[in-house]
Amino acid sequence: WDNADFSRGVGTMFYQEFLTLNTAKPPFIRDVEAKIQRYLRSSYSAAWTLKITWEKAPAYAARTDTRRVM
Repeated sequence: WDNADFSRGVGTMFYQEFLTLNTAKPPFIRDVEAKIQRYLRSSYSAAWTLKITWEKAPAYAARTDTRRVM
């Protein structure tokens, strides 16, 4: 997960939805399932997956609180 700021019209986000409940699973889904199974030691099987990628997405600026609490 990431914090990106698209409010200025800079950067692009792409997404791809995979409905895999009743269809053959593409290599990407098999890879996701294998990683989850390995790291969580579970028998995970994806029914739905959302792949999100972005390009040239600026991050939210860091904020510093300079107020002093007494």
